[in-house]
Amino acid sequence: FWTEKPMVHIDVYEGDADDFSTSGRWGWPPMNETWNFEKGKQLDVVTYTNCESVNLYLNNKLIGNKKLADFPNWIMKWKDLKYEKGTLKAVGIIKGKEVCEFELKTAGKPQKIDFKAYKNASKADEIIQIEVSVLDQKRSSCISYPY
Repeated sequence: FWTEKPMVHIDVYEGDADDFSTSGRWGWPPMNETWNFEKGKQLDVVTYTNCESVNLYLNNKLIGNKKLADFPNWIMKWKDLKYEKGTLKAVGIIKGKEVCEFELKTAGKPQKIDFKAYKNASKADEIIQIEVSVLDQKRSSCISYPY
């Protein structure tokens, strides 16, 4: 769907992953690509993949496995995960083998602002996409927004 190369991606929903009435942008609920929340907060997480299945881990403990065939819209929902500091990792699986992964890590205190342009403007009135990230001292993302 997204690419021929095996991929998996994690987003953390702000609110109920099934309730689109709290829509954020263009009919999608507000989402985060960070793993910094209040201890014990219940969160809905989604994984996007083109793999046969995904294993989701929190601090190296398996939360579960979901099969892509069970999700006709290709959005795997992991409901009511209890936040704990550390690493949330999704591993994409094809034919029983781990082929790709994506991680969100709890970041430390903000230390730096980083800007990433997705192309160079060749004309003065040309629009370009810029991603703004707030990073900790290990360059882990505290928060990131594409504009």
